[in-house]
Amino acid sequence: MDIPEFTPQQYRKFNGQSIMLALDALGGSASADELAKYIGDLIDQPQDVVKAEVSHVLRRGIANGFFQRHGKKYFLFNVDSGCDVDSRTLKRKINLSPQTEVDGELSGQTMDDLQEIIAEANEDTQKATVLASEAAKRAKLAVIKIQEIVRRNGSVQDD
Repeated sequence: MDIPEFTPQQYRKFNGQSIMLALDALGGSASADELAKYIGDLIDQPQDVVKAEVSHVLRRGIANGFFQRHGKKYFLFNVDSGCDVDSRTLKRKINLSPQTEVDGELSGQTMDDLQEIIAEANEDTQKATVLASEAAKRAKLAVIKIQEIVRRNGSVQDD
């Protein structure tokens, strides 16, 4: 059975969605260690194996405005939250002047408008993450079923 190859961008997107789903499952906030343990348990890997990637995804997510950090806890970005986005990094990523243009669509948007767009995108991403999670569970069950069928057919042919 051929396993499809994914691009690095697809892996980054999936990893980001996994963190969002984990944050949601852990009550909306968690430390990097808690996230690594949760995700490691889900994919049957030790916490120390996934910790580096979790930390990398969290740093990228903060820099791009998807996550917020308060102390050691991480949260999904929320316009109404009392936490601040890492504004130093955000300013490096985009010019925050009123005439900012990102992908030709966001010209003239204010910081509040951009934060609202990010919040809406986060909601859409959470919904997509739930669907992707369910699809991954179904795919895993299908693989197990296929392996059982192959095993049974192999033992029938051996007889």
